[in-house]
Amino acid sequence: MDTLSAESPAGPGLRDQMVSAIEARALMTVTGEDAADVVRTVRTVLVDLGKHNIVDVVVVAPYSTKTLVDALWTGLHQERWARPRHTEEALRHVDGVLARRTQPVLLLHHTHQWRTEALETVGGIWKAAGGARFPMVLTGTGRLATVLARPRLSSLRSLICVRHQL
Repeated sequence: MDTLSAESPAGPGLRDQMVSAIEARALMTVTGEDAADVVRTVRTVLVDLGKHNIVDVVVVAPYSTKTLVDALWTGLHQERWARPRHTEEALRHVDGVLARRTQPVLLLHHTHQWRTEALETVGGIWKAAGGARFPMVLTGTGRLATVLARPRLSSLRSLICVRHQL
């Protein structure tokens, strides 16, 4: 996939890059020194852009596929239904809910802390959506680039169109 913008400070600003990624229904990363500040900044831009259904995905330790699915379940406000015991079944349900959402944007918090398996699942969710893909913003510290450099994440890394450093 072509890179829409480099991490160069001379490139377009965060807002313009996010608009490009959202229009392309692409994956993007936004990193900075403080992960919480990055999330706040991205959320502010998304709210200012309006019309998007922001799905906050806050994964907790041990940052695994199971905790990712739990975070998606919560972010999609599915708490009133019992979460299926099997992760694969829960993921199918999450995929169905996302497919019915109007203009969802997944805001993935602190992805520099996530396990490789959870990040692989992110790529799988995005690929499985097919023509109904939705944008995802992976946020974190500068360590995210090191995490994404893991050999098992080469597929996910190749899907990221926009990288922005605050």
